[in-house]
Amino acid sequence: MVEWNDRTGDGTNAVFLSELFNMPYETITAVGRSNSFIINRYQDWAGINSIGGKSINNYYISMATRLAVEAADGDTRISQQEAVVTQAKNWRDSTMGVDWNEELTNMIKYQKAFVACSRCLNAMDECLERLVSSTGAVGR
Repeated sequence: MVEWNDRTGDGTNAVFLSELFNMPYETITAVGRSNSFIINRYQDWAGINSIGGKSINNYYISMATRLAVEAADGDTRISQQEAVVTQAKNWRDSTMGVDWNEELTNMIKYQKAFVACSRCLNAMDECLERLVSSTGAVGR
């Protein structure tokens, strides 16, 4: 077996790193071709293993997948919240909103009706005044 520090230039370091990247925890703790360095260096491997017995590659894949799912969930929640806010604004505007054209049209309409009613009452008042004044002169 070639010692760790004696492996140079022939690509064995890359091969061993690739093996390490895809090795599960159980294989790393068993004595193997490139495992002697890890076991000698880290006697308490179980104490520093925080990836749940997966290989480093599988851990990164599962972590990336979990983060992608959480990001998609966050995007979905944001779009749902925006829809709720838009609906609430629409409800508020429908109950509180004033159409200025309609309000102006109604104001002009009611003003014309008030003027017409006022003229009618004025005409009736004049008729009553004439009736009272002409009846009063004859009866004296």
